[in-house]
Amino acid sequence: MKTALVPILAGLILTAATATFASSWDFDRESYEEDAGSNFLCFFSPEHTIYGIGYGSGTWLRNVPIFGDYSARLYYNGIEKAVYSGVGMTLRVMPRWTWAPFVGAGGHYNYSITQESLDPDERLPSRGDSYWSGHAEGGFRLWLRQRSQFFDVAYRQTWSSLKGERDYALVVLGFGVGAAPQPAWR
Repeated sequence: MKTALVPILAGLILTAATATFASSWDFDRESYEEDAGSNFLCFFSPEHTIYGIGYGSGTWLRNVPIFGDYSARLYYNGIEKAVYSGVGMTLRVMPRWTWAPFVGAGGHYNYSITQESLDPDERLPSRGDSYWSGHAEGGFRLWLRQRSQFFDVAYRQTWSSLKGERDYALVVLGFGVGAAPQPAWR
């Protein structure tokens, strides 16, 4: 009986200590992040019939070259012969220069609007289903107009969670508005 009280007392003490110290943990998002504005993009595949549009909202981590972008998109996937909407996130390592190269990675959930393929194919089971995708990308960003507007050009390799030969490459062209953060050394 006494040995059963030890874990209970330890748990109560740990909970009380955490509650006491947690009240002093004041996380201020604005101390670590800054808004990077919004962007509109279009994308297409040079080898498959995949094309679409998207919208994103970006965030910079302060004083480091790390950029995150939440996005939503609507597109046609010719491999699946279906229409999709997707939501996802991409993280990039990108310097804060006027002409900035970048590399990044991320993922999306792609919901099948058509719920099935518009053209069933026995070689690809579950054709037209919703799927998860991961991607890696590389490209560059060019800031214009006193660093308030920008153009993005990227090449993105995408891997599908569906079985079979369903991976694809995309060319992504984007335009956005938002205040560019100034480098920490200026």
